[in-house]
Amino acid sequence: MRIILITLFISITTGLRGQIFDAKFNQVYAYDSLPKKLLTTKSTVFIDMATDNPKEWDRVTQAFHLEISKSGIDAVAYYNLKLVFSGEDVLQSYIEDFENREISNLIFVKYAGENSAIFVTSLDKPFLTSNVNIAGWKREGNFKEITRSLYVQSSNSGFERSNFLLNTVPEKGPLTNPIKGKSSLFFSINLKTNKLAVPKTGNLQRDFLLENSLKEHYPFEFELVDNSIPEDELLKLGFNFILRYIEAPQDELRNLLGYSSKEGVTHYMAVKRRGSESSMVPVSLTQDATKFYIKDLRKGDAYLGTEWDIDTSWIDALINHIYSFKEKTGS
Repeated sequence: MRIILITLFISITTGLRGQIFDAKFNQVYAYDSLPKKLLTTKSTVFIDMATDNPKEWDRVTQAFHLEISKSGIDAVAYYNLKLVFSGEDVLQSYIEDFENREISNLIFVKYAGENSAIFVTSLDKPFLTSNVNIAGWKREGNFKEITRSLYVQSSNSGFERSNFLLNTVPEKGPLTNPIKGKSSLFFSINLKTNKLAVPKTGNLQRDFLLENSLKEHYPFEFELVDNSIPEDELLKLGFNFILRYIEAPQDELRNLLGYSSKEGVTHYMAVKRRGSESSMVPVSLTQDATKFYIKDLRKGDAYLGTEWDIDTSWIDALINHIYSFKEKTGS
């Protein structure tokens, strides 16, 4: 079963804590029936909450898991919704992971006390599109009450149930590997002769800022492209390289991109560039940051650059990466 994920809402701005659920699921078709195979197949749970505090994560996921597992919902993995949507390559890699694990149901949870929400849908339904509303079971309100509502309705659904050997505690889903080719700590000189594909963000103001920043700082040819165009189609259009990014807490960012981390370290130094001038800035491991890189569309290789050029501002992270590229390649 192929998952249809058209990610027109996934942009460089997805780091707004606690707002990902609202941005993607406010305009859904909500109906009263749950997926018919909910109690015979595997489910994955995505949590959107305003904190990354591990104790709070454990408290929320344990309360949710304890309630829904009583009805036979087999929630095999729990993911931070923000991390799954931290970048296009990350998302597509998680899609492959879900397919390999034969996940059939997706459960999205916004934890916000009295303003919480739950959305349940089958995995083969189109979702996260800008022009196609998705359908599923949705409840809003007090977290405890809507979790109870999911348990009650699934228990009384009359659905066939074969899920009996369930996890007794919620398991956090494994980190994915978004780079399918090689990760290179340098830049590709082939960018001098290849037009760079730059996916639009889906936000007019940010696309304007993105385009103008590239015009001002990027030394070679580029073109903004619709972010719904698959990579194989971009290849047919003549693009060999694409601009990608990941936005996540720095510790997750380093793990996703394969950078080593030292035990006990709370900050890493990041380079900040403006023209020929540069400085080193400490960034907390738990701070949200953005890292840009260039991806080879033919091989899947990622050119990460020679420096740890993250920034807590996405546009500054882009400028850091461009000026690092220009210095190291003599552009």
